[in-house]
Amino acid sequence: MADFVRVASLGELPVGGLLGVELDGQKIVLAHVDGAVYALEGICSHQEALLAEGSLYEECLMCPVHGGEFDARTGEAITLPAMDPLRRFEVRVEDGDILVARPG
Repeated sequence: MADFVRVASLGELPVGGLLGVELDGQKIVLAHVDGAVYALEGICSHQEALLAEGSLYEECLMCPVHGGEFDARTGEAITLPAMDPLRRFEVRVEDGDILVARPG
């Protein structure tokens, strides 16, 4: 069974927005898409860039450096230069808190 840890409050993550958090030393980006919260590794798989500094349009997460796009729901790379998917983490929202499963 996964060990979930509080990383933020739901109020810190606007609908259609991104939020960078850290869990056990790993950068994670939270995305609020269509009423659901998703958690992905927070460093672009193409080049080391913080994805929380990127943009989110509907479910499309765009890297701030070279514009590679990922599906914020699945972590799949959508457009070049991004080719490798992002790791996805389980998320729960309970009592206004965002909980993410520990990596591992």
